[in-house]
Amino acid sequence: MMFDMDNTSSFKNESFYNDTGELYKNGTLPIWAIKFYFTVIFFGSFVSFVSVIALLRCKRSGNELGALLGWWMLFQYRKKNPGKSLENVYMVCSTVSSMILRTIAKAEGFHFIDTLTGFKWIGNKALELQSAGKEVIFGFEEAIGYMCSMAVVDKDGVSAAYQLATCASYLYSQGKTINQQLQEIYDKYGQHLSLNSYYICHDPVLIKKIFDKIRTKRGPDTYPETILNGKYQITTVRDLTTGYDNNQPDKKAVLPVSSSSQMITFNFSNGLVCTLRTSGTEPKIKYYTEMCAYPDIKDKTQITKTLEEMVDAICEEMFEPKLNGLQAKAG
Repeated sequence: MMFDMDNTSSFKNESFYNDTGELYKNGTLPIWAIKFYFTVIFFGSFVSFVSVIALLRCKRSGNELGALLGWWMLFQYRKKNPGKSLENVYMVCSTVSSMILRTIAKAEGFHFIDTLTGFKWIGNKALELQSAGKEVIFGFEEAIGYMCSMAVVDKDGVSAAYQLATCASYLYSQGKTINQQLQEIYDKYGQHLSLNSYYICHDPVLIKKIFDKIRTKRGPDTYPETILNGKYQITTVRDLTTGYDNNQPDKKAVLPVSSSSQMITFNFSNGLVCTLRTSGTEPKIKYYTEMCAYPDIKDKTQITKTLEEMVDAICEEMFEPKLNGLQAKAG
């Protein structure tokens, strides 16, 4: 079952929201939502719940669905808790996922926490927060994983697909599509454009040499300060291989450190976030980049151009692919 993100009019059943923000029709869920929910369960029995979300992506990335579902979970929380402070509310995502939740959190007054890659880290952090009396209303990872409640503290395609369906129904009742709502999110909080890829390298010694060179430009813990001869300034560096983080008062990283894997994150003054890391299962050097633009910068073409320019420079200056014989991702 697939949906056209630009045609939520395919949901023809009339749907309403009561004053707590809960979807119903004559006291029950609309027929299409019930059918959809059980279709999801049926599919989940055979192809896994996560695959259902992949079906629903419909030309949208995992980060974009994370932005949409994050907005939707916050919208519902406010409907159900009118006037309640958000100071006890949290959202969580992996550090290589979009920072759109961080941006929304700063604007709306709730808390955002990033974790290491993998839903075990997201789930454990959510449980830790819950045990401390906090309310975790959403968590996600860019590789298509969404946690829309604490009922299942893991990526759960069934609940995520259901939330997406109810979101689409609500937007239809407001005369909007999912794509239109997603654009409104980025118009309000700023464009968040991602560009992720990897290089193939089968030599662990060479990989370590590449990363060691990045972190010793002028001596120990002297990371690059700029790219393109000073055009773009690096403001903070977090190295989860060595435990260095110059954004912390004691220069020590808060997230768990592992000397057996490579992972460095750079934040730039213009909003770019870049994480360079190795894969634990494949001979890959990965890079995850996202331009978190300010809301007043509306020219998406220019933002994309800047992102591509910076990513090209990061790859050339830090990985030195020709010198090191790295093989770029095919296509």
